[in-house]
Amino acid sequence: MKKIIFTLPAFVLFMLFGFSPDINSEWVTDNTVDGIEFSSKKVHCTFENSEEVHEYVLHTVTNNNSYPVSVEWKKDIWYNDVCRTCNLDAPSGYEFLLTLQAGEKISGSCNDEGYMLKTFSQRINPKSDNKLTRYEFNDIKVNKIE
Repeated sequence: MKKIIFTLPAFVLFMLFGFSPDINSEWVTDNTVDGIEFSSKKVHCTFENSEEVHEYVLHTVTNNNSYPVSVEWKKDIWYNDVCRTCNLDAPSGYEFLLTLQAGEKISGSCNDEGYMLKTFSQRINPKSDNKLTRYEFNDIKVNKIE
């Protein structure tokens, strides 16, 4: 029987890469409308000079068309099965407009200040009971830019 021996540096690398902070390392397509693809993945974000860890859903919007477009949508978000953004009067801060060139892809990140391309999911450290249970991009409008 072979024994596997981990050196300390190898063990540290295994822990870092074997248990990556990304929960879903691959983007998953949520919706496609008129050549515009909405994708998402969950990540853990840490904050500089803080021990807090938050889970976010990052979003990517891809223009699969051969022409530039403007894309509008409203984001509805449920925490603990209660919609917090449904039926809010516009402007509520959850209506977004994005212009994309032909073939362009724009992705959210932990560093984004706004919530156009990221959605707060839950607090990991310190733990919180408030948890994202659902989100939807609604009222999607895609307009070709001439």
